[in-house]
Amino acid sequence: MRLLLLLQVIQSITASAGDRDLQFQQCLKEKCTQDCYLPFYLKLSAWSCLDDCKYNCMQQVSTTRSSRGQELLQYYGKWPFTRILGVQEPASVLFSLGNMYAHIKGLKKLTKFKGNWKNLYFNFGMISIGVWTASTLFHARDFPITEKLDYFMAILGLEYSFYLSFLKAWSLSNASTVKRILSLYYMCHVLYLSRGSFNYSYNMIVGITLGLLTNFHWLLWYYRIGYKNNYGWKQVAFTFGICLAMSLEVWDFSPIFGLLDAHSLWHLATIPLVFLHYSFLYDDLSDGVKQVFD
Repeated sequence: MRLLLLLQVIQSITASAGDRDLQFQQCLKEKCTQDCYLPFYLKLSAWSCLDDCKYNCMQQVSTTRSSRGQELLQYYGKWPFTRILGVQEPASVLFSLGNMYAHIKGLKKLTKFKGNWKNLYFNFGMISIGVWTASTLFHARDFPITEKLDYFMAILGLEYSFYLSFLKAWSLSNASTVKRILSLYYMCHVLYLSRGSFNYSYNMIVGITLGLLTNFHWLLWYYRIGYKNNYGWKQVAFTFGICLAMSLEVWDFSPIFGLLDAHSLWHLATIPLVFLHYSFLYDDLSDGVKQVFD
């Protein structure tokens, strides 16, 4: 799950070109001072009249620019997505739910096992479900609280993934000192970012560092132990597969049909990789049971 979560901690820290566009600003001045009527589904998803006006101006300007052959602009750090029933980024929401489903299915396969590693993997799965729940909420409606929840859960998932890789790489069943250090750091991390303006650069550095450390330890595990098992390749394939999926983010482009952008496709690409990862976890637990009875 390491790099699977990594890009969730990366956001733009500067104003978008669309925010400064004169046509967009003029639309806001003309229409956002008027009274509005919001249908029930928009009220239910916490849209205000101002939010709705900004969305309509964004869509109006984007349609005009598209008809003129001009490139689309980003607004408030995001592409002009077409909302569905009040959901801001429908594709990213759908694919976040797909990742959550993959973790739920994977966890069900692990329930037959017992022991320390089963508990560790089960904790990983539960945290992952929390991560993708936060991602779903954030992509559904971008509020300061859903944004921070998404970032904080992503870092928690990265920390726990690093902890698992550390244990596996060094053939440990527990590392209480490392666990305490990570827990303390996480609390400090959350407290620091909860005060004042959100430090996106710092949060990004933390996420990248955790992701790199985790990948290093999984590759170390394979070098030391994993190559001996006929299923070790699954973890290596998962690691490199996530890196390839992340490359979609490099090809940032305006959403196709107003729905599919690089970020949403990245979420789509990770779904089969989650199933692969749980296949590895299942085989690893099965191998542990086999060694006990041998």
